[in-house]
Amino acid sequence: MEARLAYERTTDRGPRSLAVERRDASLVRRARGVAAVAVASLLVTLQLPDDPAPLVAPVVVAVLVGLGLLLVNVLDPARRDGVESSTLRRAALWQLMVDSGLVVGVVWLAGADPRGPLWVLLVLPILEASLRFGARAAMWTIGAMSVAYVLRDVFSAARYEAVTFSPAVVLQRVGALTVIGVTAGFLAAELAREAGRHRRARSLAEQHSATLEVVADAARRMTSLDRVSVLRNLQASARELGFDRVAVADWNGAIWQAGSSSGESSDAVMEHLVERVAREVARSDRRVTLGPEQISKLAGDSDLVAAAAVPVRSDGEVVAVLVVGGVVSDELLGALELMSAHAGVVLTHASAHAEIQRLQQKLQHQAFHDSLTGLPNRDSFALRFQTHRDRRAGAATGVAVLFMDLDGFKVINDTLGHAAGDELLAAVGRRIRDSLRPTDMVARLGGDEFVALLEKVVDLEGARVAAERVLASLEADFVLAKAKVRLSASIGVVFRENLPEDVDELLRKADEAMYVAKHHGKARVVVIDDPNRSDEQLAG
Repeated sequence: MEARLAYERTTDRGPRSLAVERRDASLVRRARGVAAVAVASLLVTLQLPDDPAPLVAPVVVAVLVGLGLLLVNVLDPARRDGVESSTLRRAALWQLMVDSGLVVGVVWLAGADPRGPLWVLLVLPILEASLRFGARAAMWTIGAMSVAYVLRDVFSAARYEAVTFSPAVVLQRVGALTVIGVTAGFLAAELAREAGRHRRARSLAEQHSATLEVVADAARRMTSLDRVSVLRNLQASARELGFDRVAVADWNGAIWQAGSSSGESSDAVMEHLVERVAREVARSDRRVTLGPEQISKLAGDSDLVAAAAVPVRSDGEVVAVLVVGGVVSDELLGALELMSAHAGVVLTHASAHAEIQRLQQKLQHQAFHDSLTGLPNRDSFALRFQTHRDRRAGAATGVAVLFMDLDGFKVINDTLGHAAGDELLAAVGRRIRDSLRPTDMVARLGGDEFVALLEKVVDLEGARVAAERVLASLEADFVLAKAKVRLSASIGVVFRENLPEDVDELLRKADEAMYVAKHHGKARVVVIDDPNRSDEQLAG
């Protein structure tokens, strides 16, 4: 989701929104239409003081009114999309001037009789100015309409004998215009302020909603337990709040390092600032806000006017610091803290998950490995055999099992002690492991007994050669902490092309062959190639 939020300071006298301008223009258009019809009805019935005939023919009035309204509606930019608010304001000013001129013209031409009602038309520009521009514009329009009305009365009295100039009447009507205009102006101004408050409240609500949406989206994205991914998502979410300069300082155990999101160009000033601010945040364990002077002291010359840093806590410690550059409001700071807190919770879970995995791996290793030599144990050996058996369907090679028992180990263990015996067993396990192929498996069954599983053995001779290589590797002296010792091993070997259901049968046969090797002098290899051969036949 891409949601960039713009925050700006607004006042009661701030710029009107485009929607308000278009709404007021629509109201004025409708009012202008109603007023035009009313004026037309007055014009077709009025007479001049010295002429009993109607002033204007009804047809002419109807045509003029219709063309005027059509022209105004066609030329009004508020009816078109994509027009800026400033353009609408200029158009509204021109419309007010044109409407005022038309009203004054009608009053001058057709309102010569002081007893006539046409002077009321002067209220129309006043109301329009109030609606479009507020109380101050209404006051200016009152003055202009009052001057026009006084001049009209003076002109009518001078031109028509039946008309006399009455200061009282003029004062009454100018007073009426003033009362109506002032009242309308202040009402319009109050309505405008109320509308402005509603607009700002709506704008703040929309900004708050968008901020919460970014925070919620950040929480949805921080599902990975990977530390790098969590911090990268935190940085991306902070950028969606509208900050152009965003960085995350990560503690690597020695220093604070400023990291940037993928694809972002290097920002030396930001990195310099982040490394210093991160230390302060980690020390105080609280958020920090910076002004231009503080930024200049920490990072040198910079175009940043403000910055903020918020800690990311995991297991009660500050493990990272989110740093943003730009104007920061209290709401944005709250959003940054919410996102950082969520990132800290995810990192805590990640740490716990990693510890659980480590313990599980340790327990699994202990369950399937010998604690002394580190070699697999009997269970691991059986599992490896079963896995190989399940996968070798149709294979042309066989499997060999080597059963090894050390000769003379008990004497060494009793003489040098159990610690030396354990050291010797670990060394024997390493030699056996090194003498076989990397794909072969060596396990310790217990005591001084070892076993090896050789997969993909071509024939019986290959198994014998491998066993003799193990036997030869054990002939060299073992240098222990307390002494240098020598020992050998008796090795029983079983080779099968057709594998049994479990490995116990092969282990039993290999064990039998090992005992035959011990019986015939030890330090030797005995191979069983016939699965049906008895112990007596093998011994013979």
